[in-house]
Amino acid sequence: MYVCVCAHWGCGVQVTRSCLNVVQTALKFFYVVPSADRFREISLIENLCSGQRLNYAFDFMHFDTGQLSQVVYLHNLQYKQTTPPNTVQDWKDSSVAGPIAAFLQLITDLEIWLHDADDPLGILGDRTQIRRPMDRSKDATPDPASTPDDTEASATEHRQVYNAKWGIVVNKTDAYLVNRSTAILYKAEVQRTFPEFHRVLPILVIYLRQNNLMESIACVALNALKISSSL
Repeated sequence: MYVCVCAHWGCGVQVTRSCLNVVQTALKFFYVVPSADRFREISLIENLCSGQRLNYAFDFMHFDTGQLSQVVYLHNLQYKQTTPPNTVQDWKDSSVAGPIAAFLQLITDLEIWLHDADDPLGILGDRTQIRRPMDRSKDATPDPASTPDDTEASATEHRQVYNAKWGIVVNKTDAYLVNRSTAILYKAEVQRTFPEFHRVLPILVIYLRQNNLMESIACVALNALKISSSL
């Protein structure tokens, strides 16, 4: 496993001020407020410690629905949910939830992997995460005889299709972009070259660059600027 710091030239990927500005501009007009639910989820993930989900699953197996709030509040009765941001200025540098939540509103096929999942780095080739005891098999496929209209349960079992090659691992200290096909980690530099941008934005830029999406995001940013200037 190679751990790569995404500085200016980390792993051959340049992260410039202009790229960071494009991504932030694309996000700030339309994606910050709608990402409130995802923000709450990532905030809960940031407050999970290793072993807490496993402990809950053993003690409350029949009540474990995969809801992270159940686990967090069991182990931390004083936990208080952070207020979701309204603007990019509300992003707290101590948390990665704000930028990532907004980014996932724009890039919907990138999955958040729990740091205590079975295979967060992709070494085992797992495609799905086991979040509750009832997720019996990682390789289970929907019954072709069933349709979304059969039962309410069938709709609940529907899972979004994510980019199998990439993922973001979030823990209590940071977020890491993972190339799951090579098990390479990208982590934002500690001493930031561009402190005016949130510390997690560089790894989001790397994801866009590695997936040839920067041009599309630049179009989103330009359109956002045009619309905002006309309001």
